[in-house]
Amino acid sequence: MRSIILAGALVALAGAAQAAGDPPFAGSAPTTASSVPPGAAAIVPSQPAAIAAPKVAPVQAAAPVLLPPAPHPASYTTSAAVPPGAACPGNPDALGTSRIVKIDPKQTPFFGRLQYKQTVPLQKGEVILTFDDGPLPPMTHRVLDALAANCVKATFFSVGRMASTYPTVLQEVYEAGHTIGSHSQTHPLIFPKLTHPAGIGEIEQGFASVNAGLAPIGAHTVPFFRFPGLGRTKFYEAYTQEHGIAVFSVDLVADDWMHL
Repeated sequence: MRSIILAGALVALAGAAQAAGDPPFAGSAPTTASSVPPGAAAIVPSQPAAIAAPKVAPVQAAAPVLLPPAPHPASYTTSAAVPPGAACPGNPDALGTSRIVKIDPKQTPFFGRLQYKQTVPLQKGEVILTFDDGPLPPMTHRVLDALAANCVKATFFSVGRMASTYPTVLQEVYEAGHTIGSHSQTHPLIFPKLTHPAGIGEIEQGFASVNAGLAPIGAHTVPFFRFPGLGRTKFYEAYTQEHGIAVFSVDLVADDWMHL
């Protein structure tokens, strides 16, 4: 099994694992997230020696500060590229990162076969990891430790009010080389039933709050969004597509956050 970096995000949509390290808000739908327990069991491949991908050269992040409806470039790159596990210091059996995949929200606005026809194009043995709902100590720190032990980078879909509450933890996620998208401002499980102005406000304020949390270190989110509870509607999908925001559902639901 290999881990890959998406250009601008590491989004857990396909393969054998979909993970999230932070527990959801009370009543959160189990399809939105799962977690990595202490250590690296959830992300260590069963046959790590099989990793054969070439090393990936780091490239500079190109995504702008996202305040919808600001325009966005056609593709996104990340500075979080990491060699495969064989080059992971202190852990020759680490999962590592095998390659970079570019994501163009204008060309492909929706991902995840649980709800959409297309997903991230993965090769055999590849997985991409995502984590929803945080930042929230100590859960986020446990996830960061597990990822670091295996030289794996991931995408964190952060909730705006959590980013406002724990901005330093959010900054730690970014400084560890992970990509940060948005998961709305307050994670309303009735998202599809919100009035259109309220729903748009959840999307926009979520990005704004995450960006505010990252601003002290000169960082920003990228235009990647996961609906709370995966609750989508045609109206909000049209809104995100119009504003150059890529929506990520899932391919595989682990629900292991329920055992935290």
